[in-house]
Amino acid sequence: MTIVDALADRWRNWRAGSDTSARRWVVLDTETSGLDPARDLLLSIGAVAVGPEGICIGDSFEVVLRNDRAGGRDNIVVHGIGYDEQSTGVPLPQALEALKAFVADAPCVGFHCAFDQAVLGN
Repeated sequence: MTIVDALADRWRNWRAGSDTSARRWVVLDTETSGLDPARDLLLSIGAVAVGPEGICIGDSFEVVLRNDRAGGRDNIVVHGIGYDEQSTGVPLPQALEALKAFVADAPCVGFHCAFDQAVLGN
């Protein structure tokens, strides 16, 4: 059995209610000013819950972080988070506490999880 098959089986069992290890999962993503998690700025965090019924749009989280400087112009074109939005964003400690409360005990999944973990400080 491949990992894809195993994940598909787990998904089917979860949706059917026979896998009760987690009733809510969180899909997490970050935006940064570059691709170096040790050097670049964390700009925003977004997350959405997924339940057995699918994506829960009403159960989502989004925050733009406060930064003293914006990323490069080319990078702003990619994520669309300019200096004005960053200068009025939420301080990092407050944003991380809010994210922790949103996630609660749900497992987190994402696309480039190692990068997001590094950016968020594990």
